[in-house]
Amino acid sequence: MRDALRLLQEQIVFQKLELEALRRDVRAGLEALEQGDFDEYDADDIQSLAEDIKARGRERLAALARNSGG
Repeated sequence: MRDALRLLQEQIVFQKLELEALRRDVRAGLEALEQGDFDEYDADDIQSLAEDIKARGRERLAALARNSGG
């Protein structure tokens, strides 16, 4: 039972860290928008942009999993 509680606490801490990182990223994105620091895309660019975002997301998740020992 003690191990289960410890594991649950670790998961909660990890989720809080992920949420904090997401909030930082959102704040940074909003600040960039306010400063006019962004790129515009048209319909032809959307597919490659989506693939790039997915790839970076997968890399980030893999790095988080490696760093958390998972």
